Amino acid sequence: MAGGKGSAEAPRPPWTSGAWLGKALVVGLWGVVSRLLGLARDLGMAWLLGAGALADALVAATVVPHALRKLLGDGVLSLPVTAEACGEEARRTPFLARATLAPVLPALGTAALGLTLAALLLAPWLAGLLAPGHGGEVLWRAEAASLLRLASPYLGCAILASFAMGLLHALGEFGRAALAPVCFNLCVLAFMGLAWRGQGQPAEMIALGIAAAGMVQAILLWGFLWQAERRRFPQRILRAGGRTQEDERKARALGTRLRASLWTMPGVVLASSSLQLAVLAAMASASLAGQGRMSALYFADRLLELPVGVVGACMGIVSLPALSCSAKAGDLAGFEGSLRLALHAGLLFSLPAAAGLWAIAPLLADILLGHGAFGQEGVAQTAQALRCLVPALPACILLRPLVAACHARGLDRLAWLGTVCCTLATLILGLAFPQLCGQGAALAGPLACTAALWAQCLAVAWLVFRSLREQGAVPVPGAGQTAAFLRPGQVARMALCGLAAGGAALGVQALWQGSRGACLGLACLGGALAWLALLRLLCPREFRLACQRRAMRSQSSPSSASSAT
Repeated sequence: MAGGKGSAEAPRPPWTSGAWLGKALVVGLWGVVSRLLGLARDLGMAWLLGAGALADALVAATVVPHALRKLLGDGVLSLPVTAEACGEEARRTPFLARATLAPVLPALGTAALGLTLAALLLAPWLAGLLAPGHGGEVLWRAEAASLLRLASPYLGCAILASFAMGLLHALGEFGRAALAPVCFNLCVLAFMGLAWRGQGQPAEMIALGIAAAGMVQAILLWGFLWQAERRRFPQRILRAGGRTQEDERKARALGTRLRASLWTMPGVVLASSSLQLAVLAAMASASLAGQGRMSALYFADRLLELPVGVVGACMGIVSLPALSCSAKAGDLAGFEGSLRLALHAGLLFSLPAAAGLWAIAPLLADILLGHGAFGQEGVAQTAQALRCLVPALPACILLRPLVAACHARGLDRLAWLGTVCCTLATLILGLAFPQLCGQGAALAGPLACTAALWAQCLAVAWLVFRSLREQGAVPVPGAGQTAAFLRPGQVARMALCGLAAGGAALGVQALWQGSRGACLGLACLGGALAWLALLRLLCPREFRLACQRRAMRSQSSPSSASSAT
């Protein structure tokens, strides 16, 4: 057998391929609800403010809170805590015991308070940094700084919420953790409703809504964690008097490790923020292209977030515990199998999403954004920016499990260096291209963002798999269940199926003469049916994975793995 006796007896992750794909489905369902509510929130912002100077000020003020919100909802902020708490010994220790929390809470509170105070003090400087094209306008900069100060309490709440979310993920409570972003969006929408009824200035109400929603989100997550702990342990175990000295020692040791994991959070956040930081860098060049371009790029990014958040966050959140357990157990073959499955599933769903979204971008922007103060010029600018960003969608989704794998393997430096290079490349290319060519300033930023994200994704993937080979992982041809994932022929066939989805969506738009809403619905339906039909012909195994999880679960069972080897 290829793996030898040692590899056959190696401890396997607690969730097999089919099991954690089921967890990903739960996260994905809540993710769809959260992203749709987030889309409604952004549409309300567009209808209230349009695509002008005031919208640019609110975008500059809320881009940092929104970036943290996306990282929290996608499980990035909680990633170090999850990786530390998913071990077998850690899961036998009460997370909310006094001895466990004593080392953690001071560091957690200091980080939350420090981040909030930094935003309050540095608000004018941050506003000018995020939009250099508006930095010389004194009134605009003052307005953006005021809005940032109103939203700044969210930053501290996000740090507090991330700790609770990480522990919930370690316990397998993915559904409850994914419910918190839904409540966040509902709270912001409530404040928007008040603004729509004339209760306060729209921009100020939106910024206040973000701060209030952050508090609600943190309270909910800590409440869910308390309920999960009460189900795991009797009430007497959670109190200090109900535990032995050995239990107290283990609780203190876990608290010390969790506190140490908090110090790795900045690097993990940096490593996982490729899309957010690249878009920020692209916004710098967009702000030089004229008013409205910055907000158009923002709304294009928001439209891209639905597929990125649903598919990418699912793969990153749910694969992390399995990857961490395999890494701690020394099961390199199991680690590689989980990583390849996550990448394979990410490509399967992201390729048709990217092709279809590119095809319907003008129609989607017109239907969703072309209302209220958002004119046709803003719609056209948003559609252009979205079409330039869409090719980066598969790279963004693949980076989520790759970053999780880097953290599980202790390769955090590799991940965050890739993000730094990606951001710098986007900024340099976005600013230099218009100077060299004299045109294309509005599209240089998103195009540079797409190229840099793909370069980072391919480089990180190559380095991660090379490290596995150097440390003795089972070669791909003899790895059983991992051998079938990410073969070049399969990837090419999946790409062809994805292109069929985009072609079908374009064909429906060319032939349909009815209403825009019906055209959009038929284009999406036609693209999905074309993708499934061609997937059934060219990739029958991927078709079973897309339609029913039992096929993948049976292929990932030990019996099938041994027969393959």
